[in-house]
Amino acid sequence: ASSTSDVVMFGGVPTWLITVFRDVLNRTGKANLLELWPNLKAFLHGGVRFDPYKALFKDLIPTEDFQYLEVYNASEGFIASQDTKANQGLLLMTDHGIYFEFIELNKYQLGNYEIVDLTKVELGSDYVLLISNLSGLYRYIIGDVISFTSINPYRIMVKGRTEDFINAFGEDLTLSTLDKALSYTLEKHEAYIKEYTVAPIYLSKKQKGRHQWIMEFEKEPKDFLQFSIDLDDIICSLNFNYNQKRTQDLALNKLEIEALPHGFFDDYARMKGTFGGQNKLLRVRNDRLLADDILQFLNQEYTSEISYEK
Repeated sequence: ASSTSDVVMFGGVPTWLITVFRDVLNRTGKANLLELWPNLKAFLHGGVRFDPYKALFKDLIPTEDFQYLEVYNASEGFIASQDTKANQGLLLMTDHGIYFEFIELNKYQLGNYEIVDLTKVELGSDYVLLISNLSGLYRYIIGDVISFTSINPYRIMVKGRTEDFINAFGEDLTLSTLDKALSYTLEKHEAYIKEYTVAPIYLSKKQKGRHQWIMEFEKEPKDFLQFSIDLDDIICSLNFNYNQKRTQDLALNKLEIEALPHGFFDDYARMKGTFGGQNKLLRVRNDRLLADDILQFLNQEYTSEISYEK
């Protein structure tokens, strides 16, 4: 859309749109999107959890008269959509040519693939989602983990991906917990995130294990040390297992942050051939494959603008 277009709504993956909007504002010299498109009214978002990006988008669109609506769609079909202004979960589209089935996440992780249909799901349980559709997919594991916020009607919340967890030390941390903790910490420190991923740093003879947060900020916190302390404390408050491991540094040391230069993840995506709105970075890994690849690219191509010492 040009600067003369009357744009009233946009949609997409928040992480990709941050890149697009940054470029738009740089090209036009505007301070926010309302200066460019004063009639903006709504944002349809999906693809990643929105919590860590709320504050940044409110800064980009500084008005209370704006609607944020979540949708859950994929190449395999349109799965769910937010149907109320107060987000109470996404309404499952049971009449859009998809048959839904589920495996409890804890059973799935143990190799027990007991499948249940909608009549047997329960509130409070996390499920791996399976779909069969009119295009020919049969019991296809889409890779997402959901839970139900309502049974009548069926409303769901996307919790993350099946691989989005860290349990390298028995801490059993999921993406939804980390996103929630990050959102609280960003708000407290008036900071904005562009992209991040988390990986374990394993135990060694010289040191205990810990989590490494590899982060690119849109707006950095003023005090990185306090930011890391607060983030660690909030994760402890949200997750009993992590708190146990962190008590008196029993099995885990405090998390560390590797802050990346502005534009890093876009350059990394270009190098990998995954630059664009249809590609998403894995946020949480139970291994160091992604983290080490990112840091290797950082060391080869970049000198980090921000150095954070543990």
